[in-house]
Amino acid sequence: MAFVPPQFSRLGQKTKDLFKKQYDYKNEVKVISKADNTVVVESGGYYQAKGLAGYSKLIWTDKSIGAFEVEAHSNGEYKGKLVTNKYEGVGLTLEGAPAALSVEAAYSKDAFAASAKLTHNIEKGDTKVNVGAVIGFDGISVGGNCDFNAANPSSPTDYNIGAECSQKDLVGTIVTTDELRDITASYFQTINSRLVLGSSLTVKPESRIFVTGGEYNLDKFTTLKFKADSVGVVGTAITHTLASPAAKVVASAQFDTQSSNPFSPQKFGLSVCFGDF
Repeated sequence: MAFVPPQFSRLGQKTKDLFKKQYDYKNEVKVISKADNTVVVESGGYYQAKGLAGYSKLIWTDKSIGAFEVEAHSNGEYKGKLVTNKYEGVGLTLEGAPAALSVEAAYSKDAFAASAKLTHNIEKGDTKVNVGAVIGFDGISVGGNCDFNAANPSSPTDYNIGAECSQKDLVGTIVTTDELRDITASYFQTINSRLVLGSSLTVKPESRIFVTGGEYNLDKFTTLKFKADSVGVVGTAITHTLASPAAKVVASAQFDTQSSNPFSPQKFGLSVCFGDF
């Protein structure tokens, strides 16, 4: 089977997910219900700075078309999304919200991946374009992307390059940001079926930030995630799954070891999900 590289935006994605997923610090309760794997209804409530808010989300999936998603919040926010199935390696994503509309086309096949995304800001009236391409061979992927305003395509607003080496149990990535000024090197390693580790180093003209962490399955019902960075910020997240009633509980906390009270969490979140999660 030919090696198909990831899209440029997904270079280093495993390490990004390791340091971001479950670290939501949200206080929420939600219920997810699935019907024949074609309709998913999700409803819940969460606490925010302005007080309590609720939301509902509907996802409808059709084998021949793709997945259609609609989400509405009690604070007036709403958005819609359509992700089509891939045909001959080509997929299409449409997203809409009060502030912006976007359309993205992605192609992945035979050692090549490319994407183009147009985002229109309704308030400002401008349209931004992002294009990216990656070529790959034998686990090695190399590519770049470019951002520009549709009204002035000859003057890019951002451009970057990246490379990734993906093996069975190890993924190493180097990606630039901010017009090649910042460089992030990261790795993601599967130690065994219960433990994965990762680290990233971001080098900027004015600073260096190192992050390391991992995920460990304490048992088949409980997972512990942990991370720490070079400025003294430590984060933890514990996910526990219950069989009856069917529920998933995620507790996450962040601490600043350089503060006067390092044992007092800067951020804390408790999320409970019931149903078909």
